[in-house]
Amino acid sequence: MEGSHMHGTSVLRQRAQTGPVARQEEVTSIKGGNLFISDISVPYEDVAPGGTAIVKVTVSNGALQIAPWDDDLCTPPDGAGGYETILHADPEWASGDIEQFCIGIADIGARDLTFEFPFQVPDTGDNYNIEFWLELPNTGTMSGTATRTVVVEEGGEESAVANGDEDDKENGNGNGNGNGPILPCILDPNQECETVETVGYAAIVVLLLFVVLSAR
Repeated sequence: MEGSHMHGTSVLRQRAQTGPVARQEEVTSIKGGNLFISDISVPYEDVAPGGTAIVKVTVSNGALQIAPWDDDLCTPPDGAGGYETILHADPEWASGDIEQFCIGIADIGARDLTFEFPFQVPDTGDNYNIEFWLELPNTGTMSGTATRTVVVEEGGEESAVANGDEDDKENGNGNGNGNGPILPCILDPNQECETVETVGYAAIVVLLLFVVLSAR
């Protein structure tokens, strides 16, 4: 499923320096780790100067439930609660693009939305970086930034389509860039739950106890 494509970034970020970058410290999750960039795929092939690099990005929502008073709440097409989200894609050589969407929750596991960003690369051969991050427009919350490198070289493809990133696939949990947990915050010892999530989970526990006691 894809959201509507919009041009221009609503938030300016410091540009990445030219050249390949290390990615071990990327943290692109927010909402207690439940909302995150789970995969960024860039072309394996070099891109010809002036050609097009098509990048694919997947955003995932692993929340079990969303409190009705959550400031970032929205209503996705399926009618269940979701998070109003903006995905930023910001190449160092051009204006960035954004996707704004409402990503709901899944019955089991995480709900995934994948988006494509076609970027015309510079006319000069070099390594060029693209930065990606999430923003919650209702509250202004932003995640950390993930950076990927596109190689522009003579003899490369005029239009290079994303077909995965081997470094990403080998870096962590196998669902992309290895930086986003699928477990909800209450089950993940490396995450801290936000207040609304803590209250929501506590309400679920109380309800389950009430059901169990009532059945006796």
